[in-house]
Amino acid sequence: MSLSLRKSTVRLLALSGFYLLYIVIGASVFSAIEGPRERDLTVHVRDVRKKFLKDHSKCLTDGDLEKFLIEINNAAHKGVSSTKNVTMAEPNWSFGQSIFFSVTVLTTIGYGRVTPLSDEGKGFIIVYTVIGIPLTLILFSAIVETYDTN
Repeated sequence: MSLSLRKSTVRLLALSGFYLLYIVIGASVFSAIEGPRERDLTVHVRDVRKKFLKDHSKCLTDGDLEKFLIEINNAAHKGVSSTKNVTMAEPNWSFGQSIFFSVTVLTTIGYGRVTPLSDEGKGFIIVYTVIGIPLTLILFSAIVETYDTN
């Protein structure tokens, strides 16, 4: 029994393999660039929280509370939450989350509030999407071509 593949099937398999490799490379770069920055910010928020709880165990002034909330709000706008990341939840830039981010960027879904924090990450995402979004469209057209019954 010989296995004969149509040209469109071979093209689809090759594009799919390249696309998966592209996603893994992108996720690796995002994780490497953004992970350390997120970890530093997480440690900072954890330290602020510990100091706040230590310093205000018996009383709390309005000014102190406002300072604490500003720190938490600033970190939350960068994707670090005092309850999510500071505790034992998965960070935004783990490899798995970076894969998810890469796929949502390439498919232009743009799900969530996670964005690169560093200038390097912001620059990389521009280059990554300029190449990756057309690659996604090519892959989708290869899928249609392979499974088109005409």
